Amino acid sequence: MKKVLWYFIIASFIWAAAVPAQENALIAALKKKYGEKSSLELTFTLDIFWKVREKKERKDGLLQIMPGDKFRLKLGSWTWVCDGHTYWQYNEKTEQVIIKNLLDIALAMHPSQMMKTYLSYDFTVKGGDAKETIFQWRNPAGDKQKEYSAITLHVDKKKTEITKIVAVDSKGNINTYTFSRTKTGVRFPENTFSFTPPKGVEVIDTRD
Repeated sequence: MKKVLWYFIIASFIWAAAVPAQENALIAALKKKYGEKSSLELTFTLDIFWKVREKKERKDGLLQIMPGDKFRLKLGSWTWVCDGHTYWQYNEKTEQVIIKNLLDIALAMHPSQMMKTYLSYDFTVKGGDAKETIFQWRNPAGDKQKEYSAITLHVDKKKTEITKIVAVDSKGNINTYTFSRTKTGVRFPENTFSFTPPKGVEVIDTRD
């Protein structure tokens, strides 16, 4: 489960020369909208298909991001929070909270990197219509050492928003994120990016 969540990873935008100028403009707009200087609130559903087990899972998620490495991600029974310095990881089912310094967490593990993950590949246009453009990237060499074998983005042209991401990892597992709401420029309450462990839960504080 944790590995699936941390498909929320890193990088800058790289765009294929084969993509028409019109689509490059759309990509540039997405880069600005989902960039590091933006505050975002994304409501989504994550559907996971586990290839080996032939099992499906569905989890509802809410991701809130502020500049300065501040984030809160709620996904199923898990919650991750960071105020820019301290990192909390809470699981309702196990009733356990792990506290770390943010500097002890690899950048690739930050939920705030979620959208960058799926905007870091050399996409080409797969299809679409007047309302939607579909971008796709495929692992050209079939290298199983790479995280993914294919990623597809569905983009609403009018809203300049990603409405769906379909990511197939190197093991054939399929992760589908369907976004029901995207809000930018959000003014979050002050306590959004802090976390107080519920009474009675186990707290593991690894900070020095």
